[in-house]
Amino acid sequence: MVGQGGTDQPQDLGAARPGRHAEGVLHVGREGECVALFQADLLAVLGIWFGTLFMAFHATQGPVFGLPQMIQTRAQLGYRGVVVALFAVLFTYMAFNVADQVLLASGLNGAFGWNATLVAIVTAFLSATALLATMGMNAYGGMLTVLTGIDSFKKIRTSRAWRTATVIVLAAIWYGIGQSISTSGSNTAVSAVLNSLTLMLYLLVPWTALNLVDFFFVRRGHYAITDIFRPDGVYGAWSAC
Repeated sequence: MVGQGGTDQPQDLGAARPGRHAEGVLHVGREGECVALFQADLLAVLGIWFGTLFMAFHATQGPVFGLPQMIQTRAQLGYRGVVVALFAVLFTYMAFNVADQVLLASGLNGAFGWNATLVAIVTAFLSATALLATMGMNAYGGMLTVLTGIDSFKKIRTSRAWRTATVIVLAAIWYGIGQSISTSGSNTAVSAVLNSLTLMLYLLVPWTALNLVDFFFVRRGHYAITDIFRPDGVYGAWSAC
């Protein structure tokens, strides 16, 4: 989005999601619009390319093991120690949905005068029922993360009821957070969204470095698969590689 202000320099460039898309607002003056748009496009392309590169390295592990990424991470952090990475992943899913909800509500309210509270409620409901594709995917991923964390300490037999209840609880949580941000003013909402996206980097970069270095340079793709599912296996309950 390009607005008009008292400066020709870009302001408030949104953070680019690694491997996904950029979110944010670009605010420039009349004379700097072309330059600012070029800068924004360049930064978005570079950010997406850089993030996708690391996500591609992660993706190569799936066909090798036939395991979800977080399960494979038990080889680095231990059967129960994986909850550290699970927390980072859950925060990411929740923060993405909160950011999506806030930006959607703020954008529609600013463009059409729609009530932000109503939009937030509708968005949370659609996400919980997986009818809104991106947020539904995040809701499902967050549910898997929570149940994996619980299963790391106490074996559970998952069911449709477990999955549905977990998605609904997560949707209620991010709706509450998103609602409080949406009603706090546009500047506060944008700052909260950008801060949450930045915090994701602090949480995910250490895990990315640990996982990729262990897979490609330390163990070179060789793992004892059965021990990944045992707290008393070679990877232990708590570990740091």
